[in-house]
Amino acid sequence: MKMNLNLGIVRISLLALLTATACKQAGYQVLQPDSGGPQLFNGPSTIPPTARIETLDKGVSVTWTYVGNKVTVRPTADTLDADYLDKSTCENPGIIHAGYDLGNGQKLDKDRTNCDSLAASEVSFSSPGDYLIQMEVKSQDNEVAWASMTLRVLDPKTPKDQIEGGFTIHAKPLLAQVNQSIQFTAICELKGSLTIEWDFADTTTVDGAVVQHSYTKSGQYRVNAICKNSAGKSLQASLTIVVIDGVAPKLPEVEIPVPSKNPNTPTKTGCDPTQGPCQTGAQMPTGGKTVPQSTAKVWVYVPSCACYVKSN
Repeated sequence: MKMNLNLGIVRISLLALLTATACKQAGYQVLQPDSGGPQLFNGPSTIPPTARIETLDKGVSVTWTYVGNKVTVRPTADTLDADYLDKSTCENPGIIHAGYDLGNGQKLDKDRTNCDSLAASEVSFSSPGDYLIQMEVKSQDNEVAWASMTLRVLDPKTPKDQIEGGFTIHAKPLLAQVNQSIQFTAICELKGSLTIEWDFADTTTVDGAVVQHSYTKSGQYRVNAICKNSAGKSLQASLTIVVIDGVAPKLPEVEIPVPSKNPNTPTKTGCDPTQGPCQTGAQMPTGGKTVPQSTAKVWVYVPSCACYVKSN
């Protein structure tokens, strides 16, 4: 079942000083959600920024934490403006602002001075729940990109067999060239049978935990995903992909969050990989068995094992 996310890619409206020929040369299409206006580019050779968000608990990338824990919300290392890859040694080259909506009424803004971090640290949540954390980054060229993830905040007294996490997505690479295959990985730590629905913002949708997709046109695309479990729970996440003509620069490597690395995870007990192909959030299967792909739409997260088990 697909949800109508009402997403698409809107054509760029370039600055009035650019000629129609320059506009055609730029060839970019950009998603600009909830704004009513287009994203402007400063010139036909400009590359827009990429964006992905992560939450760190005790230095580890996580999808869940406990009430009162102090966490850090930040852009991942591959969130950047590629125009500044060879011009800046700062984290997130070319990005000068990050705005966060924490989903609990809090909004935070971080502006870069020199090479200061754009991370929002010492963030905590006072009550349990699922929080859709949204981030908007702005580049030195006044270009924008977006990302989001769902962080689940638990009561510290939650029994270990009732622990559930949130939802984040990963794309490798975030900056790609036309027709290059991109691997998308979903990390959804809800209990029960899960399905992942992807919307790639180019009219293409697909289901699966780990899927491949390529783009036929250059542009900036906001990829959205929804994780649903058999109990009817639904979580959201998004990231911004950039596709260019020609060879794309290589971005910094970013690890896929692994559920078992969460520093708050209780001691693992009762995990029997022989009962099914059990793999970590990094999608590394045990026993050489196949990782769930788009043809294996249903899989189950086992909190006590901190792993995924394919459902028959």
